[in-house]
Amino acid sequence: MVHSVWSLWALIGVSVVLGATGPEETETPPRALPGSWNAAALLPWHQAMLVGGYLEHGQRDAKWDAAATNALSRFAAARAGTLTADVADYWAVTNFTSQALRLGCQDPLIRYLHWRRGGAPLPGTTNILAIADDLAATSYDPLLKCYGYYRAFDVLYPKWGNTNQVPPEARRVRQAAFANLYETLAKPGLPGDEFLDLVEPMCDLLWHTNLVTQYWPKIEEAITNRYLGTAEAQYLLGDKYVDFAWQARGSGWADSVTDEGWRLFGERLQRGESALRQAWDLKPTLAQVPYRMIWVCLGRSHPRSEMELWFRRGQQRSAGWYKLYWAKAEYLMPKWHGSEREVIEFGQQCLTDTNAVKRARLMIVDIHEALEGYYRKNDPKTGKRSTKVDLTYYRRPAVWRDIRAAFEVFFKEAPEASGWHHNFALHAWRAQDWKTLNQEIPLLGEVNFKYFGGQAEYERMIAEAKDHSGP
Repeated sequence: MVHSVWSLWALIGVSVVLGATGPEETETPPRALPGSWNAAALLPWHQAMLVGGYLEHGQRDAKWDAAATNALSRFAAARAGTLTADVADYWAVTNFTSQALRLGCQDPLIRYLHWRRGGAPLPGTTNILAIADDLAATSYDPLLKCYGYYRAFDVLYPKWGNTNQVPPEARRVRQAAFANLYETLAKPGLPGDEFLDLVEPMCDLLWHTNLVTQYWPKIEEAITNRYLGTAEAQYLLGDKYVDFAWQARGSGWADSVTDEGWRLFGERLQRGESALRQAWDLKPTLAQVPYRMIWVCLGRSHPRSEMELWFRRGQQRSAGWYKLYWAKAEYLMPKWHGSEREVIEFGQQCLTDTNAVKRARLMIVDIHEALEGYYRKNDPKTGKRSTKVDLTYYRRPAVWRDIRAAFEVFFKEAPEASGWHHNFALHAWRAQDWKTLNQEIPLLGEVNFKYFGGQAEYERMIAEAKDHSGP
């Protein structure tokens, strides 16, 4: 058993945004290799759910039926993967929903689809909660109602997503979403990708133990009774039990973990690993299984060879996915199963690794930031790890060489990622590389002062750069 401490956010695989203006780091990989699902076979299911649902349960009228069914048919094709993702195809859906709405259609599913695809504001399309409530009052499939309430909760109450202390209205919306989820899972036949698209984000709301106790048992029962033979269901079970394992352990030092916490940690990780391996046996194309297995390897102290096996499998199915690379880096950290030398070598390899594209190119930057935080001493006033950055770490020549090289490679490959010049400038200031800092300042664009510690700190950095700008 590893006796160490780390942020619970990192342990469950949530990447921390280092630069407030940098590119998105939370993108997910394709769940399966292109071509590993039969889009043509999925299309009839989506057509039946959407077009068939409207024809049977919708608010129909000859004036707008053609526009409504065209919109739903196009969206069904997009969901099945048979529709190209270019701009014309994307906006064709809202062109048809707009036609239907302007002809007087107020069907909740058409209104929801118009809102979901970002159509221009039209009567009845701007209030997602009202749309969800109207959809719930129809005879449409509970899957569609679940999506309506989930989107409403996600948009209206995002800050409440990870806590049970929510306003009554938010609690009502969440309960309605789960009630429709239970009804959806009570019947078999949900295709694998749709199963994950629906159930996985709903389970992400189950952060606190009281929410798990309230909602998870019925989900697990439904999965066990009707979907256990599918790879997607096994992946979801494995994914959530890995989450629940770290939840039981907590995020404190090892000596703060209770005996019960260690027991649940071990049991749940073992259960999660078993489900993930079954998912892989059933469908060795699910891209997120290798990523989650690396965290299992970390928590269960599996040898590096096992971790590397899953990392290679992940690379083959989600090239350049940042979170996959960060999971390996975390495993190699000196507080877990590696050393400073091993994790730095891995970060350096990402500069030339042909799979480590985009954000993964900056892995060595994140590694040095993590090591700097790990090596900080305790604050004598608080007795806790200091929150003050140790600038002497960043001024080591070898550290700055790594960081500068990473940004140079990154910007060569992604010159459009202008927000990351904030990060490069801050690191140049920390390293006191005035030449690089003065080159970066004109590239900052609109300045996010908060990232630099406030406007006063930013202006101090600018003043120091000017003082060292030379004749």
